Amino acid sequence: MKRLLSGVFGGLIAASLFVVPAFASTQDFHFLNFAADYYLSVDKDKRSVLKTVETLTAQFPTFDQNHGIERAIPKIYDGHPTHLTINSVTDTSGTPLHYSTYDSNGNLVLRIGDADRYVHGPQTYVLTYTQHDVTNYFKDTNDDEFYWDTNGLSWPQSFYKVSARVHVADALKQYITTNRSCAYGPQGATTSCVISEPAAGEFVASTPGPLGSYQNMTIAVGFQPHTFAAYQQTIWERAVDIWGKVQLVAIAISIVLAIWLITRFNLVNERGGKLGPIPPEYIPPKDMSVTTACQFVTAPRSVMAAQLIDLAVRHYVRIYEVKEKSLFRPAEYEIEIIKDTGGLMWEEKELLRDTFGKTPAIGERLNLKTLKNNTAFYTRTMNNDKDLKKLVRGEYGLREKDEQARASFKKIAKILVIVTVLSLSPVFILVSALAFGLSFAVWPLTEKGLELKRYLLGFKEYIKLAEKDRLEVLQSPEGVEKVGADIGTDTKKRLELYERTLPYAILFGQEKQWNKQLGSYYEQANAQPDWYSGHSGVFQAAAFSSAMSSFSSATNYASSSSSGSGGGSSGGGGGGGGGGGW
Repeated sequence: MKRLLSGVFGGLIAASLFVVPAFASTQDFHFLNFAADYYLSVDKDKRSVLKTVETLTAQFPTFDQNHGIERAIPKIYDGHPTHLTINSVTDTSGTPLHYSTYDSNGNLVLRIGDADRYVHGPQTYVLTYTQHDVTNYFKDTNDDEFYWDTNGLSWPQSFYKVSARVHVADALKQYITTNRSCAYGPQGATTSCVISEPAAGEFVASTPGPLGSYQNMTIAVGFQPHTFAAYQQTIWERAVDIWGKVQLVAIAISIVLAIWLITRFNLVNERGGKLGPIPPEYIPPKDMSVTTACQFVTAPRSVMAAQLIDLAVRHYVRIYEVKEKSLFRPAEYEIEIIKDTGGLMWEEKELLRDTFGKTPAIGERLNLKTLKNNTAFYTRTMNNDKDLKKLVRGEYGLREKDEQARASFKKIAKILVIVTVLSLSPVFILVSALAFGLSFAVWPLTEKGLELKRYLLGFKEYIKLAEKDRLEVLQSPEGVEKVGADIGTDTKKRLELYERTLPYAILFGQEKQWNKQLGSYYEQANAQPDWYSGHSGVFQAAAFSSAMSSFSSATNYASSSSSGSGGGSSGGGGGGGGGGGW
C-alpha cells in the first residue's frame, strides 16, 4: 500500500480537525492506551459495514481538573456520509457512562462525563459505534481497501500505546489480497509499523512506541476488486447533490447578473457615454456647495472637512487650532461663526445646525472634538443624504425621474422571480431584489446635472496637475478668459484662487500637495490666512482632515461612485478524528 508509505494522514483527516476547549488546562493529561477492534462485514447489497469498539484509557491528574473526555468521530468518508451510529459508551465493566453529542467541523463529538463530577487518575472509556461504506477502490493497487486511521490526528494529548485489530467477516476472507500495511506519526509520515495476521482474516498492528500530540496510526487491508459495492447515493442524496451543483452555477450566474445590473444602472443614472470631452476648469463651480459636488464625483476624503474649509475661505466661519498635532493624537480645532449664515444653501446651513445643535449665531464657537462619539450629533445627521437627494432631484434640477428605465429594471426583477421558481435557486431572489431596488434608485442626470458633472471632472483634473503645468494653463488665453484675469504672475490673485480651490483639493485627496503650494504663496505674499488661527500660522489641511476623519462620516452625505488512490502525499484514510479533555 504505497499510499501508507507516502503520506498517510492528509485529506479527510485534515478536514476533520476539531476545536479544543477554550481552557487549555483541561488538555493537560495523556492516554495510557488506545485500542481499537474493527469488525468489517457487508450488508445484503455488498456494501461495507464497520463496527468499531474503541478502548481509551486516560491518565488524569489527581486534582480537580477534568470531567472526562471528548471524542470527535468523522461522519464523512471519501465525500459521502457513513451514517454513523453510536451503539454504546461504557466503562470496562459495561456500565453505561453519561455523554452528550454535538456536531463540529464534520465530526460527531461525544462529550463523555458528568459536569458535576471530576475524574482522577486512570479512567477507561469503551465506545462502540457502527458505520457504512467504509471501503474504497484504488486504481494504483487495483484493490478494494479498508484504509483507516485509528486514533486520528486531532488529539493534543500523547498516547503511550496505540493498537488496532481488524476482524474480517467469514464471507469476505476469500477476497483478501496480500496488500496490507501500517504507518504512524504526524500527518504525512511514512514510518512503517508491523501489521500481522495471527489468524485467517484477523490483522493486528500497533505502534512500536508512544505517539506524540497530533500523531496517528493508519492501517490498510486490501481486497480483490468489486469485493464491496461502491457507495450509491439515495434518491434524496442525489437530488441534494444535483441541487447543490445547480446552486453553484446559479451563484456564478447571479454574480455576473448583479455586476451587469449595477453597470447598467450607473450607465443609465450617470448617462455614461454622454459626457463627451472633459475640458479643464480652473475655478470652483458657481451656485453649488462642496457637499452637493459629492453627489456627482467620487470623493475619497471627508466631505465635512472640505465643506467647513469652504465656509472658512468664504468667511462664514473661522478655524482655530487650539492644540497642535502630536505623535499620539491629532490636532484639535474649534470653529467660530463670523458671518450671518442666512444666505447659505440648505445643505451648508444644515451642516452648521447639525454641528452646533441649532442655528448658530455670529460669535458662537465650538470645539470639534466634542462631536466625536456624540450620539446626538450622529442622530441629527441621519437624514442628511436623503434630504439632499430630494433637493438634487427637485429644486436643484440636477436629476430627473425616468419611468422607462424604472420599468426596465422592474421587468428584469419579475423575470428573475420566475427563474427562481423554475430553478429552485433562491440566490436569484437576491438579484431580483437588487433589480427591484435599482428601479426606484434610478434618477438620471438632467442636462444641467450632466454639465455640472463634466465641470467637476474637469476641475478635478486641473487640481491633479503639477504646479508648473497648472501655471501654464492659467497663463494661456483660455485660462485667462475663464479666470477673468492673467494671474500667472500675480501671487495675491493666485493665493485667492488657491484658497477657493482648497476645499475641492481636500475632497479629491490632493490636500497635501495643494496645501504645500498654498503655504509657499502665503510666504511669498508675506500674508496669513485671515480665516485661520493656529500655532504654525500656516493652515495644515491634511492635519485638519485627519482630525475630523474619526467622526465626519457621520454627516451621512454620500459620495457618488459610480491519484488514482487515496495515497501519495495527500493520502489519508477514513475514521480517525480526534478529541481532548473537558
